[in-house]
Amino acid sequence: MFKKIGIMSVCIYIIILYCLRMYHIINNIETILLTVICLMLLFFLRRLFDKAK
Repeated sequence: MFKKIGIMSVCIYIIILYCLRMYHIINNIETILLTVICLMLLFFLRRLFDKAK
């Protein structure tokens, strides 16, 4: 279950990030911060799903 959610969220994140960078809405530092936040959220969700088992 988590694998499907993880793959979908990464794909959606890449599409959103591409659109934001294409229109110069965010810069490099903001991209790095958003990537770190997204990865932390995925790790948190994985731990949450592992505890549910």
